[in-house]
Amino acid sequence: MLAISVAGIAYAQPAPPAGAPAASAPSAPPVSITAGQIYKDSQSGETAAYDNAQVSYGDKTLSGDVIFYNPDTGDGRVEGSAVYQDPKSRLEAERADFNTITGLGTLYRASGKFDNLYNLRGAKIQRVEEDRYVAREAGLTTCKCEDPQWEIESSYADVTVDGYAHLTNPVFHAAGVPVFYLPYLPVPVKNKRATGFLMPAPAYSDNLGFQVENKFFWAIADNMDATLTHHYLGEAGNKYGAEYRYIFRDFSGQFNGEYIQETDPDQPTDRNLWRVLFDHRHNLPWNIRNVFHINKESEESISRQYSESLTDRSRNYNDSYVTFSRSWPTRTVTLMAREQIALDPSNAQTLRKTPELRLINQKESIKGTPLYWSLESSYTGFRTENGLDEYRTTFDVERADFYPSISMPISISPFLSLEAAAWYRATWYSRGQDTSGNPVDESFTRQYYQTSFTVTGPKFFRIFETGTPERPALKHVITPKLVWNYIPGYEMDGENRQNVYVIDTVDSAPPTNAVALQIANDLLAKDVLSPESSRTVSLARFVATQPFDIIESNRTESPETEKRPLAPLQLEFRSRPADWLLFNYSTTYNHYDKFWETSTLEAGLKLWDVANIALDRIYKWGGKDGQDSTWDTAYLEVKLPWNLSLDFSWVYDEANAKTTNSLVRARFREDCWGLAINLDQRQLTKTAADGSSYTEDERRIMFTITLLGIGDILGGEQPAYARKKL
Repeated sequence: MLAISVAGIAYAQPAPPAGAPAASAPSAPPVSITAGQIYKDSQSGETAAYDNAQVSYGDKTLSGDVIFYNPDTGDGRVEGSAVYQDPKSRLEAERADFNTITGLGTLYRASGKFDNLYNLRGAKIQRVEEDRYVAREAGLTTCKCEDPQWEIESSYADVTVDGYAHLTNPVFHAAGVPVFYLPYLPVPVKNKRATGFLMPAPAYSDNLGFQVENKFFWAIADNMDATLTHHYLGEAGNKYGAEYRYIFRDFSGQFNGEYIQETDPDQPTDRNLWRVLFDHRHNLPWNIRNVFHINKESEESISRQYSESLTDRSRNYNDSYVTFSRSWPTRTVTLMAREQIALDPSNAQTLRKTPELRLINQKESIKGTPLYWSLESSYTGFRTENGLDEYRTTFDVERADFYPSISMPISISPFLSLEAAAWYRATWYSRGQDTSGNPVDESFTRQYYQTSFTVTGPKFFRIFETGTPERPALKHVITPKLVWNYIPGYEMDGENRQNVYVIDTVDSAPPTNAVALQIANDLLAKDVLSPESSRTVSLARFVATQPFDIIESNRTESPETEKRPLAPLQLEFRSRPADWLLFNYSTTYNHYDKFWETSTLEAGLKLWDVANIALDRIYKWGGKDGQDSTWDTAYLEVKLPWNLSLDFSWVYDEANAKTTNSLVRARFREDCWGLAINLDQRQLTKTAADGSSYTEDERRIMFTITLLGIGDILGGEQPAYARKKL
């Protein structure tokens, strides 16, 4: 029965006669009408409600000055101050039509919120489907205030909740001022993924001209999606891309592919550049972990020229591998195949490992004794390629390595400890190469042992009282350490040791007899967190290390070969005296030539919530006949008044006195929208007619408008080149 409650009095609509056929129309939800006064026409059955009238059906409610309702058809209308509500929406209107059976209706001169985020207004708003609205003379925004900071006006809007708003003749208004017009604009209005086109990202380059990137997102299922990309690069041509992502219970992965049909007039010929990047992770039975990583690209690298990522553009090689691994608490077994291909045309190298079987046992106690043991063993098939075309050389070798160790740490006191360790290495090679570069085509086994002895301490310390309750004490600790390493000379299996073709650190076994003295200074602080708890924090650490080569010191000296037993002095300083300040510096000093060989500087500063500053500087000596290299990277972020912010990232090559990359981003952020301008300068890698490569500067400008709940409706931001923050 359809019950109508009238000011506490229930009226009932008679039920259909017994045996009557069921109606084909949708069944009506229960309807309730309340008001100060209710009148029911006995002839037509129509109900009129006055004085705070409200009609409820299902999860929907309409209220207003007057409500007219026909229970036979489900049709009704609200006159004066109409308000429509459901769990996701609340719209106010001058008047409204509704139907309790279909749940559809029309509001006139209406405005309000739907999907608990989007504000919609219109001369006429129709609810044509359960989650779809059609509005004429419409306005759409996510701003909460009565005078919105932005709004998109359109003559016609077709809006699907958790889908798209298809706008006809849209005009974007910012602060009441029209900014731009389009004949048509699809706008995402959703809180979850949905298939559709993403907003275009235009840019302008002084080198390549106008550029624009378009993307189509495909929500295939809850556990997978894809993005298809077309990027018009101006004079450089067109770049096409595809991304596919998937997640299942036991495996997940991502595929990325890109292709450029290049038409750059600065290039001697049009090129087809491509790259494939595939990552897959799989949890197999018996706790076996599988990782599959493929990174392949055309011989002329697409990433070094066109990637937006500085890391990609400066990468030295592409690395592809597949691994199967099983781990226990102290050991791991790994089966791997790997290929590494150099990207720099002047350094054409390829290294393949097919396959590599590796067993690693971490250091563990031998049945509760003071002795500890560990093991690294592997079998690897190598293939190396060097050079290009007719100058390419290859070397194939198989290697089996067995490398156990035994050690015994001895703690004499809390201030003094000793550790003695010994290793034995036996390595079988299928072939080799002698010191003159001639091949050794017979298999052989290289054997040697290695020992080390470490003395740590005695430690010295002093405690300083500060008199402050937050940090009552500082502790300065001085820790000396002496380390001796020994590998016997070539009197032990010397011929085989020198016939090894060196590929990695396993193959390198030069005679070693060296000591290193290290002195560490640590400044610690006691921070009181509460009357019951405190913590110890490291404020600064300074370490000086001086290696000394005993073999070199005992060598017979000649005027042409000066003895140089002292290796470069190593100095390292690391500090974090406060949460807002960081300063690290490391360097190596050559005693004999009186210069600093390398240095690395890291500095970071945070000024309240107003500014972040980070600076890195890396210097490397280029050798007697080479060129020194010094790279500076900097990042600055400043928050300004009026919701403005500015950040600047910069990469500078001191050796060539040239900025290689820089990016300035200015942003304006409000509660419901944002605006950004990106000014980008970078270097493009070009190929000359003779096949040589050169660089050319490119400057780009990108303009971005971001709307809350909608995303970027124009443009896209370039990631910072060197973004480091405390």
